Amino acid sequence: MSRLLLLATVGLTTACVALDDAGVEVDLGISPTPPTVGNTRLVVTLSGPEVGDGGPEVRVSGIRKGAASGSPELAAARQPSGSYVVADFPFHESGEWTMTVRVYLDGGRQVERIFPVRVVGPLRSAPRTR
Repeated sequence: MSRLLLLATVGLTTACVALDDAGVEVDLGISPTPPTVGNTRLVVTLSGPEVGDGGPEVRVSGIRKGAASGSPELAAARQPSGSYVVADFPFHESGEWTMTVRVYLDGGRQVERIFPVRVVGPLRSAPRTR
C-alpha cells in the first residue's frame, strides 16, 4: 500500500470536520491512529471557496484536559498536495486533548476549529511476559 493511500485512509478513518460559516472546511487527520504519547503526525486539509490558491497560514496547538498549559502553537507546513502537516506534534501525556486549528486567511480573517482527541499510552513493541 502506498504511503499516500495509507495517509488518505488514516485521514478518512480519524478525520474530524468542522465547517465555517464563511465556507471553510477544516479536516484534522492524525497518524498513528489512535494517537499515542510521543511525536504524532497531524494533517490538516482545507476546502471551500474562501481557501484560495495562495494557501493560508495554518497553526495547530493542543492541551490535555486538566493540564495547566498546552503545547505551543506550531506552524503546519503546506504540502504539494495542498494539505498542511505538523510532522511531530508532541503529545507528552495520554488522556483527553483539545486540539485547536487556526487558519489565517487573506484580509486578516481567522478561522478557528476545536477537535477532541484521545491520546493513548505508548504502544508496546512486544507483549509483556511474566
